[in-house]
Amino acid sequence: MRRTRLLSLFAVGSLAAILICMIGIPGGQADERMDGSAAAKACPSTILDPLDAANRANPYGSFTLSGTTLYGMTTMGGAVGKGTIFKFDTNKNVETVLYSFAGPPNDGVYPSEPLTLVGSTLYGMTDEGGASDKGTIFEFDTEKNVETVLHSFAGGTKDGAYPFSQPLSFAESSSIPSGAVTCKGSVYTVDPDPKGTNVRSAPDKDSPVIIVIPQDSEGTVVDLAASSGDWMLIHSAQGVTSGFWFRGQGWVHASLLGVRAVNRTGRKASLHSKPDAGSSVIKMFAGETEARLAGCKKDWMQVKIGEQKGWLSPDDYCGNPVTTCP
Repeated sequence: MRRTRLLSLFAVGSLAAILICMIGIPGGQADERMDGSAAAKACPSTILDPLDAANRANPYGSFTLSGTTLYGMTTMGGAVGKGTIFKFDTNKNVETVLYSFAGPPNDGVYPSEPLTLVGSTLYGMTDEGGASDKGTIFEFDTEKNVETVLHSFAGGTKDGAYPFSQPLSFAESSSIPSGAVTCKGSVYTVDPDPKGTNVRSAPDKDSPVIIVIPQDSEGTVVDLAASSGDWMLIHSAQGVTSGFWFRGQGWVHASLLGVRAVNRTGRKASLHSKPDAGSSVIKMFAGETEARLAGCKKDWMQVKIGEQKGWLSPDDYCGNPVTTCP
């Protein structure tokens, strides 16, 4: 029997809708923090394509972006009602079903979580289906529109069953643009704009807005992938209380993200001159101190605290707005 699931962001029912802010909204304001409000006025939450139950229904997870094409999945609907893979052209506002899952024993059923794009191939999972009806890993060739089951979970003591998570993004490093500095770590949004924080398609204030991260009363945790100048490449964002969830890559201005310098190891937090524990210490902080992001490298965060700019080691900052990161 299929497990009960919470379909976040979308209501379960005979009709559902894709709710996104269209790519292509020009920025242009001098201050990136103003863009969230402007983008919201120019592009409110709009039903770009109602999904009919006969063909595709119950979209789940988040989009995978490639150029101006969004890829996604529905847990139900399609030719035999077992889920679909679809694409959405953000220039033409046209949604197209690319594949309908057929179910066991030769195919998966009830696809889950976002797709991972590697070149022209999408990778994903289904909750059930496959040879043992316990879930699959699959690939989908976007050029040939061909789906292939790579593995059917068997369950028992030697294999898993019913996968329910995003595939490991081994494409992440290859998706980082040339010249960007690779890094990892969690930070949180500090954008004062009540309309939210813009995630853009390129490290430029005039680049299209992919999605707007809504304000959350407790904050939104963002995971970093790289930095380029004053911009941070993120690969996920999750609201603490709002239920907002984004998986995909996009750029956020560094000034709209922050961490706290904290005393996590029984000593004062040190602001270093370089992302190196052996570098000179600019200043030490005894208690928690709010810091705005300026860059990142590996697991070090470049921050601004008042008029001072320096680097915090992973032991000296907390990137969660509601915990002390023990």
